[in-house]
Amino acid sequence: MRARGIPAATAFALLLALGGGPARAQAPRILALEPARTDSLLVCRLRTAGLPGPEILSTLRSGLSSAVDLQLEVLDGGGRAVDGRVLRLRLDYDLWDEVFSVAQGDRAATRLPDDAALQAWFDRTPWLPVAPLAALANTGPLRLRAALRLHAIAPGERERLGEVVSGPDGQEVSLGLGKLIRFFYRGDERERDAAAAVSPTFAAGELEHARD
Repeated sequence: MRARGIPAATAFALLLALGGGPARAQAPRILALEPARTDSLLVCRLRTAGLPGPEILSTLRSGLSSAVDLQLEVLDGGGRAVDGRVLRLRLDYDLWDEVFSVAQGDRAATRLPDDAALQAWFDRTPWLPVAPLAALANTGPLRLRAALRLHAIAPGERERLGEVVSGPDGQEVSLGLGKLIRFFYRGDERERDAAAAVSPTFAAGELEHARD
């Protein structure tokens, strides 16, 4: 069976890695947005750099989940948002099988064998749903705007982190470690906006069908 939780020493190392340590790698960026269509949806593919990044990789290899939020908006000619959605990508690492996974909502997770495969997934993402084409009829020239928000530790994981570093009677392994958890992970401290980009102008009815 897969191990539940991680040792306190590993959690301590995780906290140090996320809170200080060596200089961070290049900040994540969105290099390009590629709009396309299916029979009923406006979709897009992102080309990015710097994802998932060292913070998220450290979190995943320590047995905790991370997340990346993608805010996808359809802008009209005046720059107003006329449709869109926020997609939450949940990232996990299976300590038993030693594979990464990316899950979006209720869809089956994509399993990726190593760091390089996970990075390649973000370098050129699959086609992602943005908005129903029917909602964009007669809207004129459009653009897509995409923004990333990184969660080094996925929302909802803080409670599990507290359990991981607790003894069998529920007491924290050490007062110092408990303070570190509260210091580094209270509120939204480990959540940050990473990047945003806007596509060239396009007409929804003239887009090509999405192809891999």
